[in-house]
Amino acid sequence: MNQRPENHENATVVPEVMTDQNREMKRDRFVFSKRRFQQIWYELSEMTTIKQVTQAISEPGLELMALGLLLIWCLSPIFMVIASIVNPQDDPFTILLELDLFSSNWATLLQILGNLGLIIGIIAGIKNHYEEGLFRPLLSKALVYCLSLMLIWSLFSTALAINPSLAFFGDPYRREGLLTYFAYAGIFSSAIMIKNKKRLRLLLASFGTGSLIVSIHYLVNWRPELYGSNYFGIFLQFNHTAYYFLFAIFINLTLYLTSGRERRLEQWLWLLAYCAAVSSLLINNSFGPFLAAVGGMILAITFRAKQALPDQKRRLIVAALIFLMISFVFNVMLKGVSRDTAIFVQDIAKITSGDATAETAGTGRWLLWTTGFELALERPLIGYGPDGLGQAMVEHGVTYNDRPHNEFIYFAASLGFPALLFYILGLIAHLRNFLVVRKELDWLVIGLFCTVGAYLVNSLFSNTMFYTYPFFVLFLGLTYAQVKYHQA
Repeated sequence: MNQRPENHENATVVPEVMTDQNREMKRDRFVFSKRRFQQIWYELSEMTTIKQVTQAISEPGLELMALGLLLIWCLSPIFMVIASIVNPQDDPFTILLELDLFSSNWATLLQILGNLGLIIGIIAGIKNHYEEGLFRPLLSKALVYCLSLMLIWSLFSTALAINPSLAFFGDPYRREGLLTYFAYAGIFSSAIMIKNKKRLRLLLASFGTGSLIVSIHYLVNWRPELYGSNYFGIFLQFNHTAYYFLFAIFINLTLYLTSGRERRLEQWLWLLAYCAAVSSLLINNSFGPFLAAVGGMILAITFRAKQALPDQKRRLIVAALIFLMISFVFNVMLKGVSRDTAIFVQDIAKITSGDATAETAGTGRWLLWTTGFELALERPLIGYGPDGLGQAMVEHGVTYNDRPHNEFIYFAASLGFPALLFYILGLIAHLRNFLVVRKELDWLVIGLFCTVGAYLVNSLFSNTMFYTYPFFVLFLGLTYAQVKYHQA
């Protein structure tokens, strides 16, 4: 009976002492923070030049902020999956309307992340200018300069476009006006700052995780009685879905090949993600991305890392055999690959022989290509402006598409031949720099190059879109950072 009051009194004394100590600690931290803030403010007030301000900003800090922005973008497809699950629809038309609404949020996210990334990139560029000089080394920076010139040229193209408002804001469907081009530049600017290999792998792992979720959602919800081979998943068109799975195949392949031998569970995870992406692409039945995937596998085998371990070589063989096996199985089930291959050969014969029906080749792509090239010749210097080909295509008799389904022709027709030249020269210079240091690169970088190479093959048959093209500029920027790091 007598012990309880004593224990109660002790219990009340201890918290009072601890509270006093906490107050003193908080007061000390406040004083320290205040002094630190005053010191920082004094240092800033003493800075009189841009050079001093940019040098005070740490490069690791900028890289960390860039990583955060890119992680959000890589994981953004998961939000679309969640949105489609929370708002289930059975009718394909209603699903498409819902996706269009959600996609507007996706486009807004791109603008936010891209603009923040552009600010970070400008600060990093100024720092780099003072540390390395503007043009030294020129060739290693050729990709950045060429893409910058392409962006600057798009300003002229927008200002002199037939419909400047459309060129600035973009079409309501594609949302690829000048504003989106600056967002692309921000994604690229953030990507070229990721030099740390652990952070690079974290970024790729976030994309791989997202792609696995997207692939599972796609495979579970594919219903041939409703969609046939045209199921679009979380995207607005089934071809766009195939572009995403093309990225997923090679990023997951890269993660699978670079997982340590002691991390068996991680290996199985990325192999599962790779198989899911390949299966999704085959079910999607978009032939251009499938050809690009075959091209990417050839690149992976041709440019395999010289310092690869025997286990990595075996895994590459396993991955190639899995790709062939899944292709064979789905071809037996759906007859898509064999049918499209036969049509592809027939279309080439039509074009080379001058057949009267050649314009139908490639499901109408040959007519789109020739029309796009005609438009490029009509305004060879500044083009029709970003996203500005729709009306011109209609006036030339093409009513079923507003793009030439070839990104190189599209850049020429919308931005002018100078912009296309800058783009091609930048890619050529980047390939040259890659070949110079190729023997020093590991599978992580080789895999990224295969991803970029596969998309460039696909770009001969595809269109840019605000939710797929950022992944290309992201991976392109990551390869640039790694190659430049090895050239230093």
